[in-house]
Amino acid sequence: GSRFQRYGVEDGLPSVSIRVAHEAVDGTLWVLTGGGLARLRGNLFEFVPTGTPNANPDLRAIASTRDGTLYIGYSGGLLVGTAPSPGRLPQFRPMPGAPAEAVGLIHVDGDGALWFGCGRKLCRMDHGRLSILGEADGLPQERWGAILRDRQGTLWVRGPQHLAVRPAGAQRFVLRDQGLPQSSNTILSVIMDSVGTVMVSTDLGVARWVDERWQMISSAQGLESDAVT
Repeated sequence: GSRFQRYGVEDGLPSVSIRVAHEAVDGTLWVLTGGGLARLRGNLFEFVPTGTPNANPDLRAIASTRDGTLYIGYSGGLLVGTAPSPGRLPQFRPMPGAPAEAVGLIHVDGDGALWFGCGRKLCRMDHGRLSILGEADGLPQERWGAILRDRQGTLWVRGPQHLAVRPAGAQRFVLRDQGLPQSSNTILSVIMDSVGTVMVSTDLGVARWVDERWQMISSAQGLESDAVT
């Protein structure tokens, strides 16, 4: 807690362009970089091939299940990887049944259902059954880039222009973006703090969902810039 330690290509990273870091249930740290996938072993990173046709794939999202199964989203679709075992790297393959559309977000529910962005729609894979959710389900066309399941079981999904929620037990999404500025940055965020308040990155600051409305925190409250990632 007293200093930062920098990791670069000399420490095994395929690239210093870090896109996503993900800690699996077993404590393994996985990192998506501009040059591919790596995992931390000891104090060094190890390159992990993903088996995509492109030797330098555009990796965008990563998630894992309780049993260690890995999911990776990239510009060509969704990959699923076997759980790693001692002395063996995970083996990746295209997710059966998933559309060959760019995947920029992935979320695994506690029951094993998999949510992921697929092009300009949202996909759900539940025990091999694919559902593609769009305007008929309350979702406008959007490249969804962030997702969160809150303590009440509500699912929040965020795109550059829209934010939608699906309460626990509901079958449709409803928009909750009135008063919410857009987020034109590549990296979108939806997070929940320790007391359960949902916060969203925007071009005009951090938006907090308080008392059924969006409360903005921006340069007027001391941020260095209004644009937040």
